[in-house]
Amino acid sequence: MFPQNDEVTLFAEVYDNAGKQPHKVDITATVTADEGKVMYKTDETRDSSDLGGARGGYGLHHEGADEDLAPGRYVLKVEAKSRLGNTPVVSREVEFAVESARAAPVK
Repeated sequence: MFPQNDEVTLFAEVYDNAGKQPHKVDITATVTADEGKVMYKTDETRDSSDLGGARGGYGLHHEGADEDLAPGRYVLKVEAKSRLGNTPVVSREVEFAVESARAAPVK
């Protein structure tokens, strides 16, 4: 659970095992509210040449304030799809919650 006035950092890594064959990988990250409304979305395309012909991972990074998200439950979903042949979309989902903003600590 995150307070509404907190800053959240998203970091995900998508692994690619087909580095020797030139291709691209489409990566999408979405944050969806409990009622289904998409609150945040990013689409990126990565090129296998970034891995130098080897297996490896593509990092996905985003930093932002939680203040744009009302208190409630959300799901972060990261999807990846290689453009090589008929490879399936792979995805992972993480549920998280935002609570009302916390007051600054008294010093």
